[in-house]
Amino acid sequence: MSQPVDLDEVLSKPLPEIADNGFSHTVMLRVMERRARRMQLIGALAAGALVVFCLAMPFTAVGQAVNIWALDLVAKVSAPLEVVAAALVCSGLIVQLFSDWIGSQASSRRSSSS
Repeated sequence: MSQPVDLDEVLSKPLPEIADNGFSHTVMLRVMERRARRMQLIGALAAGALVVFCLAMPFTAVGQAVNIWALDLVAKVSAPLEVVAAALVCSGLIVQLFSDWIGSQASSRRSSSS
């Protein structure tokens, strides 16, 4: 039969090093890119929710009160359309700024890991 193996002796020996060949760096880049895409998706979903909220606002009691106030303030100008246009512009800017920020975070992490 075979010799009994001393488990402590086997576990105390160091394992030989394995060549990485840039694998870890490549995996981390993919993880950062996925995070950036996920954050862009979250930003786009938030912007979309804001747009839906702004579109639905005139049909709610609060929205109608705001509309009456806005109409008095702007001298009978169609305020809901302006609010929706402003929300679209702002949400586009927010998504762009968020995307740029995520991209800069990813590039700074890439450069710091090199």
